[in-house]
Amino acid sequence: MVLNTVFSCPEEWQEFFESYYQDEINKIAYKIQSGEKDQSLNIDFLNDLVIYREGKLAEELLENPDEVLKHAQHGLLKTDNIY
Repeated sequence: MVLNTVFSCPEEWQEFFESYYQDEINKIAYKIQSGEKDQSLNIDFLNDLVIYREGKLAEELLENPDEVLKHAQHGLLKTDNIY
């Protein structure tokens, strides 16, 4: 059974990124400012995403990856960084 995505949204992902990955996002922002091409952010699914909000984002990601990844991408764009 596939559930409709109701929890995942860009704002929820923004909160996740700012809570768990702020330092990494700042490093990526610095790389972008410096012209480096490696701009990937690796998310620890088992140690971070599964415990965040009782695993709701993780569950929705597995059940509806295309939509949830779009939410994550938009949430990342909204996330504050030092640059």
